[in-house]
Order: sequence, then structure tokens, then C-alpha cells
Amino acid sequence: MKKWIGYACLLVLSYAVFMLATLPASLVINKIKFPNTVSVVGIKGSIWHFTVDKIHAQNVEVSDVEATFNFSSLLTLDPQLSITFGGPLHPGPEGKFIVHQLFSTPAVKELSVLVLADQIAQQLPLPLPVKAHDYVALNLQQFVIDPQLRCQAVAGNLEWDKAAVTALEEKVILGKLSADLSCDQGALVVEIDPNNDLGLSYSAYISANGKFSGSGYLKPGAKFPEKLKQVLPFMGNPDNQGRYRLRM
Repeated sequence: MKKWIGYACLLVLSYAVFMLATLPASLVINKIKFPNTVSVVGIKGSIWHFTVDKIHAQNVEVSDVEATFNFSSLLTLDPQLSITFGGPLHPGPEGKFIVHQLFSTPAVKELSVLVLADQIAQQLPLPLPVKAHDYVALNLQQFVIDPQLRCQAVAGNLEWDKAAVTALEEKVILGKLSADLSCDQGALVVEIDPNNDLGLSYSAYISANGKFSGSGYLKPGAKFPEKLKQVLPFMGNPDNQGRYRLRM
């Protein structure tokens, strides 16, 4: 009798695993309450391996998303999902990351993203039209948010190695720009490293609902690009320390 009960339990367990393995990813993802500014289109596959055609988030579109469940992560009791997105044939960001801590507060680690610098520039309220060149790289070792999408912990940085813009029909080399990331009362903070050729110091705040704000200064020095000096009159008057106020 015990033998048959054991067989029955094994059968039920096998069936449960089969049902879970074949569960459509769309049933799970569609249950997630995304912000109103986020939409997910074209979900295909099971929860173990699925693809998403496009994800729209405000003015950003992420395409060709592929997610694969890491079975070996079950042995550590920390299930992980490896995700890749974008590519040379698709517009928008390109990168990869891992989602873990699925049984508690989900977190992102080992994130690496490349974004066209101009895609970022076109979202900013700049004093005059500019075209930004090359790519901005985002690298995160860890990123934790709460259920309300508020920043809880982050470790990483932004780098624009070959920073350059075209403004007033002039291409200007800006040198390398980088920024450190942190959290402040639920907002993601991007603080630009002030050691740059522009004399730029700036802190940007991105809230959980996607609102952007920031403030800082531009203090032209000896390394300030000569071609960029013609833009300064559009930025108002400098203060008594020679700094131009920046605020968004």
C-alpha cells in the first residue's frame, strides 16, 4: 500500500512540475502591475524560457527581449532569470542582466547596457538643439527596488567615454564623462564626476514614477572646449564664481 502511495505522490509531483514548466509566460507577466507608462507587447514561451517583442517605457522602446531561467540557481535557493535585450539590428538600448531574489524583494545584478547618447539627449530639456554622439554605458553590480519601484540599493556607474555633441552646426569633443549611482529617499540619483573638461557638476534624480529633476553648475575652465563657448550666452548669466546654473 505504501508503495502505491509513493507512486501516486511521484505522479502528482511530476504532473505539477510538467504544468509549471509549460505554464505560458504571458499568464504570469500579465498579472504583474506595471506603471501606466510601461507596456509589454508580444510575450511568447513558457516561464522557463520566453521572449518579448517590445517593451515601451515612456519614450524608450526595448526590443527583442529574451529571458531564460537558470535551473542551477534552484540549488542555492535563489532562483535567477537571465535576460538579454536589443541588438545591432534593433533601435533602442542593448544589454543583459540577471534578476534574482525572486522569493523576496526582486533585485537586478550584473547589468550591462549600451544606449545611444542621442536617445538620452533628446529626452532632456536642453537650452538649444544638440545631437549627441557615440554610446553611454550603464553598468550595475546590484540594483534593488521595492514593490512601489522605489530605489532601495544600487551599486554601479554610467560612462560616456567618447562624449561629443553637435550644436550650432559644430561638432564638439567633450572628453570622458562618468557618473556614480545611489539611492535617496526612493529616487535613483545620478551624480556626475566633477573631474571633467567641462567643469560640470550635476546631480539628477529619477523618481519611481519616472519623473526627472536635477541641478548643478557649469564652470568653464582652461580645458573647456573652445567651440562650446558660443553656447554659453544661451545659458544665462554666470554667478560671482563664474558658474552657470543648471536646473531641470
